[in-house]
Amino acid sequence: MYWKIGLVVIGCVIGWFVQGWRLQTKLSNLEKEYAQNVAIAYERAKKVETELVKKIEKIERKKNGEIANVNARLRVALSELSERNSRNTTNNNPTDCKGTTGRELSREDAEFLTREAARAERLRQALGSCYVQYEAIKSLPHKTDPDKE
Repeated sequence: MYWKIGLVVIGCVIGWFVQGWRLQTKLSNLEKEYAQNVAIAYERAKKVETELVKKIEKIERKKNGEIANVNARLRVALSELSERNSRNTTNNNPTDCKGTTGRELSREDAEFLTREAARAERLRQALGSCYVQYEAIKSLPHKTDPDKE
């Protein structure tokens, strides 16, 4: 009779170890699969990042070229304005202006307005660049399930 109890206990212990071995094997297979999925996701993310960086660099180069063009036009305009007459210092009335077209503005006033226009144009170019970059990022494929490809 004791030998039957011993066989049951030995059977339970063997079953315990076999079940543990099966679960350990299943766990190691899941860990391998997880590591493979992480590696695949990492490669995809690197590819998307590389594409995005290339797009953004192209957008930045275009923006910087446009801003350089604005700065060049500003330098030309300021050199042309240096030939204008200065403000009338004898008459301190700032509203005393010959005309309203801007051609009769004093050198200082015209330079100020020209610089402000150039600054506004640079800001407009930078904002446009931000919009283009945002659209480039927004248009990226956002896949969360690798099995749906």
